[in-house]
Amino acid sequence: YYDANNITVVLTGSFSDNFEERVLQTLPAEVVASGGRDSRTTVDCSGPPDDGPIGTMVKYPSADLESGSVWFCWRGPMPEDVETVVALEVLLEYLAENSSSPLMQRFVERRQPLASAVSYDVESVIPCTIEMQFSGVPYAAGRQSGSDEYEAHGSDADEEDASDEGDASDGSEEDEDVPRLFEERYFERLVVRELQRVYDTGFDGESDALRKAVLRVRQKRAEKMENVPEDMIQYSLCADIVASHFSPGHRGAFSIGSRAQQFTLLDRLAEQPAEYWLELLRTWLVDAPAYHVVMVPDEQLGGQLEEMRREVERTNAKSVGDAAAHDAEIARAIDANRVNLPEEVKRQAPSADASLIAALPHEHSMRTLHSTADGRSVALAQVVQVDTGFPSMRLHLPLSALDDVQRAHLVVFQELLLASDVRLPAGILYDTDEQPLEQDRLVDYVTVDRRLADLATVRETAVGYRNARFSCSMLDDIFNLHVRAPRERFALAVRWALQAVVFAEFSVERIAAVAQNLLAEISETYRDGRDMADAVSLHYTTRPVHGASSSGTDGKQQQQPDLVEHHISVLEQAAVLRRVAEKARSGDVKDIVAVLDSIRHTLLAAQARGFVTLSVPAGEDSQTYVDIYVRESSACNSKYRAGSLLATGGSEQERMAIFPLERAKRFPADLTTPLRVHMPLASEQASYAHVFIKSDLFRAPLPSSVESFDQQLARLPALDHYALTLLCALLDRVDGPLYNAIRGRGYAYGAYFSQAVWQDHLSFFCYRASDVLRAITEMRALVARLNEHWDEYVGEFEVRMTRSSLVYMSTVATPSALVDYCARANIYGFETGAQMDRWRNTHLEHITQDDLRRVYDLYLSKLADPDYPSITVVTTPPDTAMPEDAIGAFERVTLDTLSTSYYRPL
Repeated sequence: YYDANNITVVLTGSFSDNFEERVLQTLPAEVVASGGRDSRTTVDCSGPPDDGPIGTMVKYPSADLESGSVWFCWRGPMPEDVETVVALEVLLEYLAENSSSPLMQRFVERRQPLASAVSYDVESVIPCTIEMQFSGVPYAAGRQSGSDEYEAHGSDADEEDASDEGDASDGSEEDEDVPRLFEERYFERLVVRELQRVYDTGFDGESDALRKAVLRVRQKRAEKMENVPEDMIQYSLCADIVASHFSPGHRGAFSIGSRAQQFTLLDRLAEQPAEYWLELLRTWLVDAPAYHVVMVPDEQLGGQLEEMRREVERTNAKSVGDAAAHDAEIARAIDANRVNLPEEVKRQAPSADASLIAALPHEHSMRTLHSTADGRSVALAQVVQVDTGFPSMRLHLPLSALDDVQRAHLVVFQELLLASDVRLPAGILYDTDEQPLEQDRLVDYVTVDRRLADLATVRETAVGYRNARFSCSMLDDIFNLHVRAPRERFALAVRWALQAVVFAEFSVERIAAVAQNLLAEISETYRDGRDMADAVSLHYTTRPVHGASSSGTDGKQQQQPDLVEHHISVLEQAAVLRRVAEKARSGDVKDIVAVLDSIRHTLLAAQARGFVTLSVPAGEDSQTYVDIYVRESSACNSKYRAGSLLATGGSEQERMAIFPLERAKRFPADLTTPLRVHMPLASEQASYAHVFIKSDLFRAPLPSSVESFDQQLARLPALDHYALTLLCALLDRVDGPLYNAIRGRGYAYGAYFSQAVWQDHLSFFCYRASDVLRAITEMRALVARLNEHWDEYVGEFEVRMTRSSLVYMSTVATPSALVDYCARANIYGFETGAQMDRWRNTHLEHITQDDLRRVYDLYLSKLADPDYPSITVVTTPPDTAMPEDAIGAFERVTLDTLSTSYYRPL
C-alpha cells in the first residue's frame, strides 16, 4: 500500500507559470507513468448476505459499569453521488444535531435518559457509511438481562415490543426500556421505531423542517470555510480522490472538485419538497439493515488484556539471544533513520523574519459602556473589526463572588442555561415582534433550542476559556456566553441568547435529564487516561484554598471559597451530580433551583466587573454592534427581578482598569520534596505521566501610564519565558531529541514539555505509554545529557528553525482565532493583539545561546534532578508495578479515595 504509485498529491494555491516544468516534470517517471489510477484496484462493494450477522456485542475494559454504547451503521451511496451524500448529511443534522432533534428528544433529553449523547457522520468510504453512535447508554441496571452471546441475524428485527413512550410517566418510576437496553436487538428496535415514527408523521408535521436544516448546514459550512478552510478543502477533495481511485461506479478520467459547488447544491436541496426527504429517510435508514455493535463495559477485561500484553513482552524478551547485539541493531536502525543535513544546507536554510509575517487586517479597541436609563450592562467592550461574515459576542462575567456551594453547581448551571424553558416577563420584546409582550410568556426549551440553532452557528456557555466541561485551561474564575451568527441574524441571536440566560426557568425534568447525562459523561471521562491524568494532576498542582481567610471590606476575616477549577473537576462533580440526580428523581429540587438561581443572580449583579468581546465585520459601523449588545442586555437586566439590578457604576478609568486579569499563584509554595502519585485505572491499557516543577516566568507589560511600552520592551522582561519556550520546542519537535528518546524507542506514543502561564508551572507530559517509568527516565537522561553535550542538541541551525516554527505557529490566520487572540491579549495586559505579537516576536528575536543555556541551568535541568521539589502523577493500567528503584517511591491512590476526600458535603 505504501508505494510511490499510490500517492495522490493535490496542490492548492498560486503557482508560477513554469511550476509544472520546474517541479512536476522532475518527479521520477514511475510515479507519474500510471496517470494516478493504474495501481489501484476497484473495491468489491457487494453487501453482506441477507442471513448474515447484523449485530454483535463487544466488551471493553472499564471499572465503571454504569454505561455502555451502541454504534449503528447503514450502507450508503457511492461517494461520487454527491447530492445524496450531502442530503444525508442534512438529514442527520435534522435527526440528531440539537437537543430539540427527534433522536435527542427520544433518547437523551429525558427525565431518565436512554443515552447521554448521539453523534453521527457520513463517512466517504466505498460505499459511504451512515454512522450513528449512542453513548452513555445505561448499563448497570440492565447488565444481568443481556446475554454474552449477542449475535443478531437477518434483516428484520425481532417483533418483540419495545416501548412507544417517550419517557416514564412518573419520575419516581423506572422507564421500562432501561433494564432491557442491552437485550439482543432491543436498542435497534427503539432506534428503527423512532425513525419510522418520524417518517410516518412527516417530520412531526413540520413540512419545512428539512429546509431549515439545509439552511443550518449551509451557514455552518460557510462559517467553517471562513475559519478552517483547510478542513473544508480536505472534506471536498478527499472523497473525490477516493471515488476516482477505487469506486466501481466511477467513469472517466481522474477528477476532483465535484463538491466545490456544495453551496449551490445546498441551495437546490432547500427547494426540495418534504416527499424528497421522506423518501431519503425510508430508503437509506428505515428500510435498510441497521448493522450495529453493542459496546459493553467489563471490569475484568482490563487486567486480562494487560496480562496478555506483558506476556507478549516476556516472549519478546526471551526471543532475544544476544542482548548486546540486539541493542546495537536498534541503535543502528535509529541512526540510519536520522536525518543528517549537510552543514552547507543548514547554513543556507532561511529563517523567519517576524516583521514580514502578515496578520489579518483588523482594528482592535476597548470602549467603556454606559447603562441605559432603566437597565445595565458590563463595563467594558473589546471590539475587534475584521473581515468576517459572522459577527460574535462573548460575554464574560466574574465568578469570584460565588461561594463553595454555588461553585460546585456551576457545571449543572452551565448545561442548563441554554437548555431550559424561558419565562419572558411582560414588557420585553419576543423574537421578531415589534411590540413588547403584554403578559408573561413561557417559551419551552425545545423552541428555544430550535430558534437558536436556526439563528446562530455557535451558542455556548462555559466556565473559563477552552472549557472541557470538567476542566479549563485558563480563567476558571470567568463565566462566558458565546454567540456567533450571520450578520443579518446577529441581533436576534443575541436577544435569544441573553433572554435564555437571564430568564431561564429551572425545572425538575430538565435538571434530571442534564444531571443524568453529565453523570454518563463522567463515566466516559473515567475511561479516558489523558483526562484522568489531567484531573489528578490538577488536584496536586494547585493549592487548596478552602478554609483560608482574608480581610473583607469591613476589616473582618472572611473564609475564602476553593478554586472554581477544583469544584468543576470530575473528582468532585461525580458526588455533586449524584446528589442532584437523586434530588431530581425524588421530585424535590427546591434547594437545587435556589442554588442555580443564586448563581445567576450573583453573576448578573457582578456585571460591572465583567466585559464583552464583540467581533464586527470590516467596513461596518462597529458602534451598531455595541448598541445591539447594550440594548438587549439592558432590556433583559431591567426586567430581571423587577429591575433589582443596580445600574453600572464607576468612572471610565475604573472601567478600563479591568485588565489585566489577575493570575493567582496556584502551584504549591510549600513543596520542599518530590511528590510522586500513582493511580491505577481499570479501564486503561496505556499509561500517562505528568512531571511538574514551579515556573512563573511570563511577564506582561505594565500600563503605559506607568512606563511606555517601548521602554519596557527594550529591557526584555520576559526573556526567560520565551527562551525556555524555545528550548522546550527545540527538544520535543518531531524527530527531535525527546521524540527519538521516547517515541523512537517505543516507550510512549508521544511526549513534550510545556509551560502553563496561568498555572505557573513547567511540565513534562508523556501519553499512551507502554513503559511509563522508562519514558520518564529517558526524559531525565536527555535533560542531563544536555549539560555535557549541549552543542550536539542545541546548534544554531536548530535554534533558527525552532524560532521560525514558533513565529509561524503563533500567526493568527482566521477571523475567529484573531478575535480570541485579541481578547486574550487584553486579558494578559496588552493593549492590542498586535502589541502582544510585537512583545513575543521581539523577545524571540533576541534569544541567544547564552539565554538558552541560562534557562536550562535555572529551570529545565531541575526536571533531571530526582531530589528537586517536583510533582509526578502517573496513571496506569491495573496492577502495574512501580518499583522504587526506577525513579523513587510512589503514593498509590484510587479514584474512590481521591473523590471521597475531595468532596465536601453540600
